[in-house]
Amino acid sequence: MPNRLEELRKQRARLLEVLSWIEGQIIAESSAGGRPAGEPVAPSTRVASDPFAPIVPSPGPAEHEADIILEQYRDETKNLTESVRSGCFLYFALAMALLLAGVAVWYWLTVRRR
Repeated sequence: MPNRLEELRKQRARLLEVLSWIEGQIIAESSAGGRPAGEPVAPSTRVASDPFAPIVPSPGPAEHEADIILEQYRDETKNLTESVRSGCFLYFALAMALLLAGVAVWYWLTVRRR
C-alpha cells in the first residue's frame, strides 16, 4: 500500500508540473499577442469543493452569435419525432401494399393455372 501511495504522490507532482508549464504557456501566449491586452477572458466555472473537476468555459460572444444564426434556420414547424413517425407509417403502408400485391399476383397465377 505505501508503494501505491508513493506512486500516486509522484503522479500528482508530475501533473502539477505539467499544469504549471501549461499555465506559463497560456500567460506567454496572452502577453505575446495571442489576444489583445484589453480583451477579457471568458470566466470558467469550477466547483470549489472539487479541485480536479473539469473546467467548463462559459459561452462567449461568438457562441451567442452562432446560436442566433442557427435559430434563424431552425425548422420549428416539424418536430423530429413527428417526421420519423410519419416516415415509419409510410414505410409500413408501402410494405403492406407490396405484400398484398404479391399475394394477389400469387393467387392470380395459381388460380389461373387450374
